[in-house]
Amino acid sequence: MPAGIQVRNDSNVLQVDGQSMHMVLLRKATVTGTQIPNGLNSGFCQVDIPLNPGEMLAFNTPYGAAMAGRWTGNGCMQVHFQGLPGTTLSYWVYGPYQPSGLNYGMQIRGDANQLLYDTGRMPLRYVADIQGVGTFPSVAKYAGQQLALIAYQQYCRMEILNPAQNPNGSWQGMQQFTTGFARINSDGTVTVRNIAYTVNPYGPAYPPSDFANGSWSNNINNGYAVIDVTHT
Repeated sequence: MPAGIQVRNDSNVLQVDGQSMHMVLLRKATVTGTQIPNGLNSGFCQVDIPLNPGEMLAFNTPYGAAMAGRWTGNGCMQVHFQGLPGTTLSYWVYGPYQPSGLNYGMQIRGDANQLLYDTGRMPLRYVADIQGVGTFPSVAKYAGQQLALIAYQQYCRMEILNPAQNPNGSWQGMQQFTTGFARINSDGTVTVRNIAYTVNPYGPAYPPSDFANGSWSNNINNGYAVIDVTHT
């Protein structure tokens, strides 16, 4: 049991105590999407969001978004979301506690007098957990609460479409990708759908021997942590 002060949220989840480093809001922004190359249609956008090791990305969009992957080459997380180019996405980045630099407000220090938390940083406020596909009951705790999603696992499927063998024995076709797209609705319900949304050229190459019926899936449920970003 943590010693000293404890701060819990409305769900009785421990947010701040006198011993642990905390996940706090480090930065936030609203960004504008550009069309996904090779998208099935123009109804999907993408953005690259800078993300350091150990940081978590929360997003909010009324249309549905998915984490597409961490690109180590530019240190960004790419997010795909529904909407025409120019559609916006709001995001919040959380990470291990960093001092705010303020010299006023409440401070929490550990046994070694190390600064663990101050009121210059907003702690991550967990609300609920969502797993699977469908529309889930409202997780909102009060009127006007603004929520965001942190994806911690996502369904992924890749299919080979219209494969054709070339005269030299190689194969040509397209790869279609399906993953979980999630959104928070205005009434606090959460909708998660698995959507096929982009294709890329495949080949010339030999079909992978471990592709069952031309497809591969990680066979995991979509999983999202819902957090409260009302006052951030």
